[in-house]
Amino acid sequence: MGKLLELKFEQNQRIHERIIVDKNSIRRLKIDFDKVFSSLI
Repeated sequence: MGKLLELKFEQNQRIHERIIVDKNSIRRLKIDFDKVFSSLI
């Protein structure tokens, strides 16, 4: 039982890390987009 909980927790951690990475890359994309946009104006 405890082993199963550990596995589930690890999966949740991994998913959570992936979400954080996605947020960071989206933020980076937005910054790049803003730079391109402001250089076009």
